[in-house]
Amino acid sequence: MEGVDKRREKDEGRKEQNTVNIRPVDVGVVHFTPLVQPQIQHPFKLVEKVIRNVFQFRRKYCYKGVEKLFPEASRFELTQKMLQNADVDPTLRPTELTIPQFRALADAYAHLCTHEPSLLHYEFREELRLKPLTKQGNKPEDTFIMDEKLNKNKHGKQEKPTNSLF
Repeated sequence: MEGVDKRREKDEGRKEQNTVNIRPVDVGVVHFTPLVQPQIQHPFKLVEKVIRNVFQFRRKYCYKGVEKLFPEASRFELTQKMLQNADVDPTLRPTELTIPQFRALADAYAHLCTHEPSLLHYEFREELRLKPLTKQGNKPEDTFIMDEKLNKNKHGKQEKPTNSLF
């Protein structure tokens, strides 16, 4: 019984500590009204894609998110070209970018997309998803060849395959 009483005292002490640390919270409702004339004059999908990719790594430098707009084969060159055309410092963090800088990034990306339209439909997550599949594409053949070698008897003749998985 003595142990139970001590636990109750500790629990009550914790409850008192928790109630002391409660701070008042200010709550408000925010209503956004879209601008009649948007600040960035490009299709919403393009602007949203640029901003989403830049903020993908919000604690990293902005070039880390910009490079995900491009396929791995040409990622480095196109990222440099886009940041130079936009005149944006690649070492800025996404939260440090201003609206005019995002406009410049969207302009530079739109310019690159006019020269290479397939960039607009590129998604780096799709490329990541397909990478393991291309590596696994060779495995079934390798497994089949290994199975043939394992199924040969001591005289070098092919044994009949078994239905067992073990």
